[in-house]
Amino acid sequence: AMGPAMGPAMGPAMGSVMGSAMGLGLGPGMGPGMGAGMSGMGVPDNSGGMAGMFPGMGVGGKDNVTMGRELVMSIMDDMPPFVAQDPRGFVLRSAVPSQMAVLLQKRAVQVMGFTGTKVSFHGEAGATARIMSIEGQLFNVCASYMLMMRRYLEVETELC
Repeated sequence: AMGPAMGPAMGPAMGSVMGSAMGLGLGPGMGPGMGAGMSGMGVPDNSGGMAGMFPGMGVGGKDNVTMGRELVMSIMDDMPPFVAQDPRGFVLRSAVPSQMAVLLQKRAVQVMGFTGTKVSFHGEAGATARIMSIEGQLFNVCASYMLMMRRYLEVETELC
């Protein structure tokens, strides 16, 4: 049976990211701190200690960007091929403000060509938020999401 975050011909859903961040003016699904850590996901919870006292400083004095990059690379390196190459593909969904969805749709064409994913926007144009769906192979979906979040922040800057 398919879960609520799956498309009609899609396999396991990567996630459905629709949350309270919309009301905070933050990027889709991006809340402060992203919760209480990911220790339940096989990722060590490094949210405590000195790193929590000094924003931007991570474990071992590494900045958060470096730590995040290393985390992504480590997870990619450990991903078994049967997951990364699952023929059903994956879908990731994120809520975006409606006024930004129109601008993001135009920029999604380049992202789709570069990553081989399908990026689509669902919901009524007059709604407060619309749902951006990214479909494809796991690593391609992740790359597409990162590129779309970059474009989200670029559009947000242009609108301000």
